[in-house]
Amino acid sequence: MGVDKARLPFGSETVLERVISSVPPLELPIYLVCAAYEEAEDERTTWLRSFELPIVADLHPDLGPLGGLHTALSKTGAELLLLLACDLPFLSTPFLSRVLSVEPADVIIPGDEDGLHPLCAVYRRSCLEGLNRRIENARLGLIDFVRSVDFRVFPNTEYADLDPDGLLLTNLNSTEDYERAVALLAQKPESNSVRTNRIGR
Repeated sequence: MGVDKARLPFGSETVLERVISSVPPLELPIYLVCAAYEEAEDERTTWLRSFELPIVADLHPDLGPLGGLHTALSKTGAELLLLLACDLPFLSTPFLSRVLSVEPADVIIPGDEDGLHPLCAVYRRSCLEGLNRRIENARLGLIDFVRSVDFRVFPNTEYADLDPDGLLLTNLNSTEDYERAVALLAQKPESNSVRTNRIGR
């Protein structure tokens, strides 16, 4: 997009705040995986620290989402990891709770008419060995990796009741995506009040 998507304003919050605020009711530890964090001392670093969450420097800042997933599993030590991209501003706690309730597999991945969504998915620690091999062989496609392990699709028929507007998995890959999402937010009732699960400052 040419700008830091995480810090784009979205209603009374930023895009990243919207994503993070859907997680605390699940009572899960939250980590932020950030590229080049340890080397940086700038406005973005100060902003990230304001969340008062553990920040993990990406071990593979040039390897895209697969590198970020590998970092998260390696550094957090989690047996199960809910991976969330920073640009999913319409996520909801009930949806994430339902994803987490699906019968375990190496990967639980939501699917809809747009395909699979590997950046809003649950990954088991057993994925680490396969991720290591992928990185060694420079095979960095995250969907390709998912299809190489025991994965279970969580179809939209299982969460349609939580997503009447079809927005839950909207991501922001372009300026047009962002402008459309902001316009859609303005039409939603919650845009006129503070969200009840908003993270504190």
